Amino acid sequence: MQPHRSLRGRLATLAGAGLSVLAALVAMHLTHRSPDLMTAFDQPDGGGALPLPDPVPPPSTVAEAFAQDATPLIRTDFGDDAAWDRVVRLVSTSPDEAGNTAAVAPITDRHYEGVDPAALAGEVMAADLMQGYAILADARSMSEAAAGGEVTVVYVDLSDYAVEDAELFDTFPGNSFRSVTSGVASIEVNL
Repeated sequence: MQPHRSLRGRLATLAGAGLSVLAALVAMHLTHRSPDLMTAFDQPDGGGALPLPDPVPPPSTVAEAFAQDATPLIRTDFGDDAAWDRVVRLVSTSPDEAGNTAAVAPITDRHYEGVDPAALAGEVMAADLMQGYAILADARSMSEAAAGGEVTVVYVDLSDYAVEDAELFDTFPGNSFRSVTSGVASIEVNL
């Protein structure tokens, strides 16, 4: 096989070498979307170049994150891009004891600048989007990330039962707690 510099070129080489299924699976894995796997088999040459699917755009709202079956990771402080990058990396790559990582969708819309748990819950309730939890990367999270030490984030309860069974579960929309980023995957598995 001839080396290619681009991902598209590497996938085309795999497809051309009769490894269409492998190329399709690699493309699917890299884009987090299911491509039309039949594309590789319907081509006249029996495979050939496999077109890459369009990547899923990052969500800009809580509703879009929930639609992607991901927990919204919402940036509320916009003072340090490097700190935000570190928070996202730590939350999305720190595994739990079983090796699972959290399925989070980073949201960087300035609409959420300065939002706190109660305000977020109020907005989500008003839009009738109560489901699951959201994670806030607030000023404290960013400060901790910039300092290079342990980083914490804020979990916010946006679940349906928080409204319906508040007394039974001793919870309410916007109920929140802080967690270290290394604990997010374990929390995700248990929520």
